[in-house]
Amino acid sequence: MRRILGGLAVFLGVLALVLGLRADAVYHRLAKVKLDQSTTAVSEGTGVSVMRVWGDGKTVHFAPLTGQRVRNTRNVTGIPGKVPESQRDTQAFWQMGLKTEIVDVQPIAMTNEGVSLDRVSAMTTNCCGDYTSVGTLDEPGRTASSRHEGLFFKFPFDAQKRSYPFWDAELKGARDASYVRNETIQGVTTQVYEQQIPTTRLPGSQSVPRSMFVADAIGSVDASVDYANTRTFWVEPTTGVILKGQEQIERTLVSDAGRVTLVKGTIAYTDATQKALADEYAPKAKALAFVRDLLGPVGFVLGALLLALGLLLLFAHRRRARHQDLGHREDRELVGATATDRGDEATTTSHR
Repeated sequence: MRRILGGLAVFLGVLALVLGLRADAVYHRLAKVKLDQSTTAVSEGTGVSVMRVWGDGKTVHFAPLTGQRVRNTRNVTGIPGKVPESQRDTQAFWQMGLKTEIVDVQPIAMTNEGVSLDRVSAMTTNCCGDYTSVGTLDEPGRTASSRHEGLFFKFPFDAQKRSYPFWDAELKGARDASYVRNETIQGVTTQVYEQQIPTTRLPGSQSVPRSMFVADAIGSVDASVDYANTRTFWVEPTTGVILKGQEQIERTLVSDAGRVTLVKGTIAYTDATQKALADEYAPKAKALAFVRDLLGPVGFVLGALLLALGLLLLFAHRRRARHQDLGHREDRELVGATATDRGDEATTTSHR
């Protein structure tokens, strides 16, 4: 039994030592985003001001609304087939579908965007046919190729307390999201990052009805859009997953005839979305942190102890076996000596 237990302990000790030596490799294999990602995040805001726009044949109608409940539903789906097989170890391609609606009134917008990203850093890479929506009222599903920069879906694994560039669709570029504090969300410690975009005039202009600015006015006027936003991200740092996202957004239509609000308000992940993300990623974060921080030391210590125990048991078994062998040999010699003595005694008796 000691030999079996000793052999098992030696085997497990060697296995633990190998795991300790391979801890970094195991971590880097696990710390990658999925190729076939599938998530849904719902954001809502109340008291939002929004310009309702709808069509009636060739006529466009609009009406400014206040105190509205607005919902964003974002579906992210990984498409492994968009990534060449030779690049799948490092690259992923995710598609995002976003629906924005005034609850119980009408949809505002539907967009579709395809983004390539590095599976570890989460930075966009533009490797695999990135695209974005350029739809109109006549062609809502139209897309065009595009280039992205910075982060788009998440933060990197092992996110640090510093600034990261994060994509902004309105600016068509990345702006820094800076670490500001730690905060607990759904029982999970997160690192909070904030991206501040001051009021910016977006490039280009469009012709809109003058009556958007002045009641009963006729004709049209060229207008531009002023845009400002403050994004806040509550990030689980080990996985880089955003457990809560929030936008304080303002888009204003500006012309010589005046200014009107297109959208203004605060929209954030719902409690249900936050809980679902925390329930999914908190256990993964703990397991990943163990592999990153403790698997190596634990593997070395446990491996050394098991190896020592196994060798001790094997050595003790051999010593015991050797003692038993010596005992048997002495018994045999004693038996042989007794038999010889008896033989000599018998010979002496016969001679008499």
